[in-house]
Parts: sequence; structure tokens; C-alpha cells
Amino acid sequence: MSSSLIQFLPVHPFRSQIVKNAPDAVPQTEELEALQADLNELRQQILERAKKADDDLRTIEESMRRLKEKEKGKAKAVEKMRRECAL
Repeated sequence: MSSSLIQFLPVHPFRSQIVKNAPDAVPQTEELEALQADLNELRQQILERAKKADDDLRTIEESMRRLKEKEKGKAKAVEKMRRECAL
């Protein structure tokens, strides 16, 4: 298995007041740089969550495939036993 299934970490709340309350004037450069840093950090977290979700989906699909193969093997064994008992 590529990864174990664990809960997603919560995303931190968006801190920027520029987006929440749009100012009438152009915000200061420091505020805009802080907003850009926050957005880049959020983007990175979203990409990490998407990668983890993809890994988890692969893990689940692989587990389901193994279970189906196991059940198929059990069904074949039962059918074989029935044929042997009928003879």
C-alpha cells in the first residue's frame, strides 16, 4: 500500500482582511505581500491534500480489488467442493 488512511489535517482559517472586507483604497504593499504569502501557503496545502486524497483513493481501490479476488477465490473453492461432493 502506498499510504495508510488517516484523517486530513484541518486547513487554517484565512487571515487576510483584504479579501474579507474589500477596502476602498489600494492596500499597502506589506498587506498585499502578506496576502500573496497566505494564498501561496493555502495553494500548497490544497495541492498536498489533493495528493493525499489521490493516494488514499488508490489505496482503497487496491484493497477493494484484493477483496474481490479473495471472494472470487472463495467462490471457486466452494464450487470445487460441491463438484467433488456430487461425484
